[in-house]
Amino acid sequence: MVPNACLSTCTDGTPLDLVYPKSDAYACPSGDWACIALEISSYGSVAVTFGSVRSDFYDHKSGVYRVANVSDPGLGQHATKLIGWGFSEENDDPYWIMMNSWRNWGNAGAGFVGVGEMRIESGVAAVHM
Repeated sequence: MVPNACLSTCTDGTPLDLVYPKSDAYACPSGDWACIALEISSYGSVAVTFGSVRSDFYDHKSGVYRVANVSDPGLGQHATKLIGWGFSEENDDPYWIMMNSWRNWGNAGAGFVGVGEMRIESGVAAVHM
């Protein structure tokens, strides 16, 4: 069996617009959430690897996720992307707006995770497109 070649045009015949990175991959300094927020506001989403993810993270549906049991050793690393940030109305608690690959997490894969949770600011990578 021979694999199909990659398409060079759309189904209507117009050429595909290929996008190439304008920079090499780079990372914000670990823990520098202002750097991460600036990257998101200037260039868009950033990839993030974090953990260890606690068991209660899997069941998160609404509100700002904060680790409930700090003695839980966690289940390992996870990777998602951060698309924005905000501050809770109740206490100005900062959070990240996260897109998760798990559709049963948060609101169809989107949710809020507190700044500083699960060392989330320690593994952020980006590239300018």
